[in-house]
Amino acid sequence: RVAQERGFEFVGTTLAVSPYQLFETCNDVLERLAAARGLTPVIRDFRTYYPEATRRSRELGMYRQNYCGCRFSAVEAAMDRARIRDERKAAKK
Repeated sequence: RVAQERGFEFVGTTLAVSPYQLFETCNDVLERLAAARGLTPVIRDFRTYYPEATRRSRELGMYRQNYCGCRFSAVEAAMDRARIRDERKAAKK
């Protein structure tokens, strides 16, 4: 909607960069949403660059979110952090 309102012709998603996302599903949704707004979807598969991008962003000290941002992933990340914390506490005993 924002892309259409601001006069953009093309739209893409960064979700398809991660090998942890459902690439085809992300792009299917992108294509449907773009078509509904008269936009052209831009689909590129950058997943092969993910390891290099991750390494490089860490080297540069960039903020890296350890979940996609959706509430389900946020809960999963919180559970992972709690598990790791509990494992560290248990290892100290």
